[in-house]
Amino acid sequence: MGSKLCSKAISDTLAAAIELRARKEFVGEERIDAASPVDAILGVHKRLGRFSASATLLRHFRALPSSERRANPLAGGIDLSNVSLNARNAFLEANGLGAVAGQLRDRAHTMVVGLSTTSLPEGAVRIDPTYNIRSEHNLGYIFTVTFRP
Repeated sequence: MGSKLCSKAISDTLAAAIELRARKEFVGEERIDAASPVDAILGVHKRLGRFSASATLLRHFRALPSSERRANPLAGGIDLSNVSLNARNAFLEANGLGAVAGQLRDRAHTMVVGLSTTSLPEGAVRIDPTYNIRSEHNLGYIFTVTFRP
């Protein structure tokens, strides 16, 4: 979509502005945690002699529902991102994926799906079947005071 800004000088020393910003994703495939956020920003600016003061408030609407648990599309996958290079390559080799081992950079984020092995190298993590949405701090503010010498 886009944004709409409206600003107005109320007097010689006072001004206000409001902005609405929205975005809509139009995609033909299902998205994980797709959201169409709307942000509203309200600002006031006041000059007081050699001082200026500004106050801005941001409100984020249509955030994902916090604490909601959802099915994880990577459930059962094995995250090898925190496994040492040698241990990662040995694990891949032992599970029939040795040809891939030489093509991965050290410290690369690496995920393996489709393996049912129960012995994981140190640092590996099996991805949970669900994940928890954490959506916090949907209200923000900024206050500034400046001085012109």
